[in-house]
This record gives sequence, structure tokens and C-alpha cells, in this order.
Amino acid sequence: MIHHVVFFKIKENTSPDKVEEMIIETRIRLLKIQGVSNLRVGKNADQKSPWQFFLSLDLESMERLALYRDDAIHLKYVEDIIKPNTIDRMALDFEISAGI
Repeated sequence: MIHHVVFFKIKENTSPDKVEEMIIETRIRLLKIQGVSNLRVGKNADQKSPWQFFLSLDLESMERLALYRDDAIHLKYVEDIIKPNTIDRMALDFEISAGI
């Protein structure tokens, strides 16, 4: 299992209402992609942090992650939601063991 986590720096002129819209749109759009599970999305409680928006999700394999990245829904989400409202991102992918 792969746990995919992405942190974003929000553009200065992005309103709190727009961030809430980003959270809603992330849920609506990314959950439509086959193989996406355990989606989490939100804003940082520490308002001084440069990484103010995040999403995380699980996928069954690195191959499924590659398919997710190239999925038309994901690509449109990036164009419509992420690029207009963010200036930087940091993505991390973790392998999750099946054991305890």
C-alpha cells in the first residue's frame, strides 16, 4: 500500500472561502478516481506554516499511483484547483506495511 501525501503553499491572495472550496472540490473530484481510498484533505492549524493545504490518500501500489497521476480527473483537478491557488508543493509517498 502507498500513502501519498502532498503539502501546498497557498497563494497570498487566496481567500479562506477559496481554501474551503478547494477542500470540497478535492473530496468531490479525487474520490472519483479508481483505486483512491482514505482521502484526507484540510488546512494547517498552524497559520504561520508555509504549507497551509494538504491532501493524503492511499493507493494499492506504485503502479496505481502512476495511473492516478495520469488520470484525466486528476489532471483536470490540478489545472482547475491546484495551479490557480498554490505556488509550491511537496509530495511524499510512503510504503505502508500490511503488518502491525
